[in-house]
Amino acid sequence: VVALTNETTGIRRRLLDDGVVQIAVGRSPAHLRADHEMQSLVGLPVDDIAASVLHPATEAFAPILATEVDRADVVVLAHPFLSTALAATLDARGGGAGKPIVYDAHNVEIDLKQRMLQGRPGARRLMEWCERAEASALGRASLVSAVSDADLARLCPAGCGHRNLVAPNGVEERLLQLPPGPSPQRSAARSRLLVDLGLEGDRRPIVLFVGSSHGPNHEAADRLADIAVRSPDLLVVLAGGHSERPRAGAVSLGRFSDHDLVRLLHAADVIVNPVSVGSGTNLKLIEALGSGTPVVATPTGARGLPDPQQVLLLAEPHQLTGAIGRIIAQPGPARERALAAQRLAARYRWDHALAPLVAAIGALLGVPLAP
Repeated sequence: VVALTNETTGIRRRLLDDGVVQIAVGRSPAHLRADHEMQSLVGLPVDDIAASVLHPATEAFAPILATEVDRADVVVLAHPFLSTALAATLDARGGGAGKPIVYDAHNVEIDLKQRMLQGRPGARRLMEWCERAEASALGRASLVSAVSDADLARLCPAGCGHRNLVAPNGVEERLLQLPPGPSPQRSAARSRLLVDLGLEGDRRPIVLFVGSSHGPNHEAADRLADIAVRSPDLLVVLAGGHSERPRAGAVSLGRFSDHDLVRLLHAADVIVNPVSVGSGTNLKLIEALGSGTPVVATPTGARGLPDPQQVLLLAEPHQLTGAIGRIIAQPGPARERALAAQRLAARYRWDHALAPLVAAIGALLGVPLAP
């Protein structure tokens, strides 16, 4: 995994798992200054889009990318924004000699960014960069993978002229082990979380939102914090990168380890996905459905799910407070939806979700691969 990051300086190699090494290349001071100036102008971080044109400002990135591309049998783009850097590297090597490229699209970026940037300074130029990067990724790819049928149709309206498939966001097996409803494990998870938060003995229902430091998640967290202020009978807990900024009324947990995700999801009485902007499907929602805890989501938060009203309570942003109250007041129907949610999530286990993508990559390489 080669990453251009603002979370480290220099070059850092890290073993993520057996056979998985991350090479994090820290943005240069000049690159970081440019990112900061654009963020100040636009009013939100745009360092992902900007990387498509600013990557040469971090001089250490190109040689690292070139070395790893030369070593690789196949190149997978996890987003489109560094496709411009990849194109420059391949062109310098005569086009890459037919090396397969996979665009594993998490979103339709031009749609997502259009909604995020609407009405903001610099939006037109940023969208030009975004459109160019996504077009580059699609144009270079031997295989395009999307997380939903709708995304694939949007990315490849005419089939893209190459292989394409759907590999949805998945869920880990460990999240599927505890059935819905009261249990000693859920009680213990709740007690542990309250101790960690310094709120031992608090009897309020726990309303949880988990998300990264992505712009739409910050907006969603602000919405939940407003609910917390208006509904002091609820204990609203915000967890993940978006919650590093404290919000009045809510408890901000900050970042947490993957190991603690199961406990967090099992500690909650209600899990909420209140986002109003998004593309693709929502990874954290699939994980929430697998946990067996009742879920409330906006239509945008539930995007990509088949028949979402069967597995969660749908609510527009202004209806979230009422929907949370209904789950708490009516545990029977909430539990039935949670059971259906867990059955649905079991179909999204990572080994199942990724099987088509793994098989397609194997076909590109002429080597049978197992997920």
